[in-house]
Amino acid sequence: MQNRLAFLRLIGFALLAGLAIWIGASVMHGVGREAPRLLDDSHAFEGNAQLPAAEIQKQLTEARERMDARYQYSQWTRYAGMAGDWLAFLLTAVITLIAGYHGRVLAVGAPDPAKIADLVKDQSARFTRTVGLVAAAAAICTALSAKAKDVSDGFYNDASAIQAAAMNARRDLVKASDASSAQDILDQLKQNLAKH
Repeated sequence: MQNRLAFLRLIGFALLAGLAIWIGASVMHGVGREAPRLLDDSHAFEGNAQLPAAEIQKQLTEARERMDARYQYSQWTRYAGMAGDWLAFLLTAVITLIAGYHGRVLAVGAPDPAKIADLVKDQSARFTRTVGLVAAAAAICTALSAKAKDVSDGFYNDASAIQAAAMNARRDLVKASDASSAQDILDQLKQNLAKH
């Protein structure tokens, strides 16, 4: 029995060490993703028969600002998700250490309420609630972290889609034969921005 509890303590400390390494490696290598970028070449549309360059630049600037905002939201939710992962991992290590230091071993077999009650009879209700709350907090952190990562991916995908739409619009605007064609391209860009 003591060997099992000592093993749990060892695992708990190993989890804490793993968490420290994980955080250190994440901080050293960075936790962010590369930001999508749009080139800023205000002279690209001068001297042709399209819409005025100011109108085109206004639309591309709006696209850039929306793309940057989506990317920033992506980063913040990514940080929140990573912090949730770290906290859940820390709480798991704490539970493992509690089990290693205060746990008791139940014989393998079908659970017997009388034996379980005997195992916890010396523990205070406060201790039992604390362990339950730590376990619940770990589960909640895991769930919230997963949701934050999904939201982060959604915002990042929006930023990438805006980048692609703006780059395609820029390419098509250079090839536009008249102002009407250029306006259609800008209208399509507006529609794409409204989706994201």
